[in-house]
Amino acid sequence: MILLDAVLLPGEEMALHIRDRSMKQLVADCQATNGLFIAAKEQDVVELGYGVAGLISKIIRKYPNGDMDIQIKATEIVHIDRYYERHPLKLYAAAVVTTIATSIYSADRYLINEFKKFAFRYLPKSRLKATISGDMFEIAVMLGLTDEQKLRMLRLFNVIEMNNFLINVMRTRAALINQEAQLQGNYFLN
Repeated sequence: MILLDAVLLPGEEMALHIRDRSMKQLVADCQATNGLFIAAKEQDVVELGYGVAGLISKIIRKYPNGDMDIQIKATEIVHIDRYYERHPLKLYAAAVVTTIATSIYSADRYLINEFKKFAFRYLPKSRLKATISGDMFEIAVMLGLTDEQKLRMLRLFNVIEMNNFLINVMRTRAALINQEAQLQGNYFLN
């Protein structure tokens, strides 16, 4: 398992430009072994003991100097059993992990219904899928949580609290969007 300095949730994708020597080695090793990396910031791995594992889904472009653009996808939550600030034989950090089943993180009916109402009213149609699987991480990804919100959600590790957290995120955003629209309606040019 390899450490990547990013905060992702299962199902989330991200494009990265790779130019650092250690990251190039990480990508090569992941490709050669179909290996996973851990998407987490180092201080969070140490503090939480958890991260999100993912894989390299696509090499978008390779440059003559060895740099590359890649697409990564987070797949599952892992418990960090042992963390190595630097792999003994590599240039990057590493860890021994145990996978935690993400299937236990299901959105309850209330969250799904609230998300559908919120999404219809506030989210751009380009961010929505035709169907929602009921996976709370899918909803969190569509909401576009900040890194801080993702970490707060991952720290909960309780399905009920995670459902409530996402409902509160939607309510707060809706209130802010409505307030902003109201303020914009109050401004007139002289």
